[in-house]
Amino acid sequence: YQVVQELLLDPARHHRYFQMSAEEMETLLSFVGPDLTKQMTNYWTPKEPKQRLAVTLRLVIGKDSICSLAFTHCLGFGTVLQCIMETCEAIERRMLVTHWRCFFIFYYKGTFSVVLLALVDDKYCFTAIQVGDFGRNSDDGVYANSPFGRAMASNSIKYTLLGDAAGGCFPLKPSLIRPYAGHNIMEKAFGILAARWRILYKKINLLPCKVDTLVVATCIPHNILTKPCDLGMWLQQKGAGVRQCMKSIAI
Repeated sequence: YQVVQELLLDPARHHRYFQMSAEEMETLLSFVGPDLTKQMTNYWTPKEPKQRLAVTLRLVIGKDSICSLAFTHCLGFGTVLQCIMETCEAIERRMLVTHWRCFFIFYYKGTFSVVLLALVDDKYCFTAIQVGDFGRNSDDGVYANSPFGRAMASNSIKYTLLGDAAGGCFPLKPSLIRPYAGHNIMEKAFGILAARWRILYKKINLLPCKVDTLVVATCIPHNILTKPCDLGMWLQQKGAGVRQCMKSIAI
């Protein structure tokens, strides 16, 4: 917690350490702070909401493990895990306003994987997400079986969507078309998401149900933190993250 206070004096270091400014962190805290505030007793002093958020951010940006966070903050492993999951659940509970979610594969070779499919607008923000399907399922199958996919198929919703062109995952339909080469907003949006929250480049050592909550908790702040002036920087970091991921796998 002392580290968090010291970083407030240096905005540049704060942004490098948490991948966001102090003001953006305060905005997140304004949403989830009430859920992270615990009652003090004669025998127990709870961790501050800002410390709980700080621990969670360090994990999801891929800079620390649960073990290293426990040593850095002088906390037990169980306490760190509890702080992370309670913070992710608070983000999902307080900030998720859509009532359906979707999928995209992060890991699918040799490991269990969770799928995240999303609707993305022209500003690289998520308008709807769903997390939790199995990675072995096809993208088109996941979309077709989602509430939104079924609504589109029955013409209950009148939209035309641009599907991900990679690998021809989504077949052409009257309401589902493919973008021109090099104009894949969806791919860039996922690149920005993973560049900021680099835990998505790694194997996540949590139970599947907890992974779902963690992934949702990375998507929601993405919309708040993504700004047009920063898109070039994040897309450049996306490439660096992929190269680092490939290097880690090779080792």
